[in-house]
Amino acid sequence: MSDDEDAKGGKQMAAFMVKKGDYLCGLAVTHSQGMEFEKAKALYVQAAGWYKKAGAADKLSEAIKKAKEEDEKFKQQQAKPQE
Repeated sequence: MSDDEDAKGGKQMAAFMVKKGDYLCGLAVTHSQGMEFEKAKALYVQAAGWYKKAGAADKLSEAIKKAKEEDEKFKQQQAKPQE
């Protein structure tokens, strides 16, 4: 296997990891809209893991930020008295 093929394979793997992270973020948005903040947070954390593996620092920081936001929403939801 040549160095070019290794580099191409690495780029393909990184692209796959970013796509996987993007998919999980999209799924997290759906759960957040459905008021499932804990699940959304877990999905953002999973996405952050994929972005980290891919070396996508900008997307990694955004996913971590979103996970923290979902955690705050979940805490606020838990603090509200049940009707």
